[in-house]
Amino acid sequence: MAPRADDRPRRPALPEAETMVDCFGIEIAAEEIQRWNALAAGPEGFIHWNDDALAPYPPDVSWPLPESFIPIKIPVGEEQLQGASLLEVGCGIGGNAPVLLGYVDRYVGLDVSTFALALARYRFSRATKAEFYHTVHDAGQLNAMEECFDGVFGIEFFYHQPWSRLKRIMAFAYRVLKPGGWLKLDLLCRDGLRADEHDVELGALWHGFDPGLDRVHAWAESLGFASVERAYHTYPVAFSG
Repeated sequence: MAPRADDRPRRPALPEAETMVDCFGIEIAAEEIQRWNALAAGPEGFIHWNDDALAPYPPDVSWPLPESFIPIKIPVGEEQLQGASLLEVGCGIGGNAPVLLGYVDRYVGLDVSTFALALARYRFSRATKAEFYHTVHDAGQLNAMEECFDGVFGIEFFYHQPWSRLKRIMAFAYRVLKPGGWLKLDLLCRDGLRADEHDVELGALWHGFDPGLDRVHAWAESLGFASVERAYHTYPVAFSG
């Protein structure tokens, strides 16, 4: 049965402050949140506007793990996912959660779009293992999470971050990872070639940045990651100690 119109998630009002600080320590303008909201709600968003797309998932939602998910998107095997706690940065409406909830004990998604998170929270309102947090509004709760996760990842997220932001997000990831946990980065680095910054006209901040692998590896090691490995040319993977 489709949810009543009054039950469907609506775009939350933006805070009055023009500039805020998120859980990574990055200053975020209210206008940036607006742009990401426009992307999530617009024709280039990741959902189809129909009753099925707006219906909540069942409590035991679990989709088959796509063949490409491991190791391209997640650098560990299915056995290591069993009972794990994972944090996804840039989760959007939670599109990756259904394929992980059949394995993990806890899935936490972070995003800056209040609209995307409102929809994610509604759709996963019956799922006991899924949680969603706003990087600005829930910064206090997120910064209280230390050594909570076995893995931190983002899909089509990290390469949209300029170096000034990326290094702060990596530092946050190190703090919330358990000893021995892993951080998966998706970057535009390619064997000595630099990917130029480019704009994709999607009505939001959607630039691609190449921070340079040497700098990423050096920063990961300075944070305390015990080993940093390359995988698949475009995907550096950093493991904590």
